[in-house]
Amino acid sequence: MKLPFKIGEDYENWEFDLEVCINDRIKGFDSYIYLKNFKFLEIIPLQTELLFSLDILEVVIITINTKDHREIGKLVDLMTKTYGDYIEYEQEYSSACVYKLKDSNQIWLIYYPLEDKTYITYGSPKLIIQIFWK
Repeated sequence: MKLPFKIGEDYENWEFDLEVCINDRIKGFDSYIYLKNFKFLEIIPLQTELLFSLDILEVVIITINTKDHREIGKLVDLMTKTYGDYIEYEQEYSSACVYKLKDSNQIWLIYYPLEDKTYITYGSPKLIIQIFWK
């Protein structure tokens, strides 16, 4: 399955569809909200954030609303069919399924049950860890 945004692409590809985030997630990176609607893994996201370094896309964060564990289970099944096996990680308030992509990037499914939110994020593992796994 094709990812909605290609890591390594230039800011110019989306500049008219982006709104600047007030707070950048990582110092030295520019964060933008993607304004257009799209469907990914059969879901229309609540929000999509793109993180750029020197106008090059490094990380994509797709936020979706999930209210119960069955939805997460279906999403894990769909991502496993699409991206293969995963490694599972857990923290006090979240859990993650990490899938390797063909390049050195990864796609993570991160679930925060107390927030009823799930994030599908992909890009550099080092940056994803810096954002979500502090």
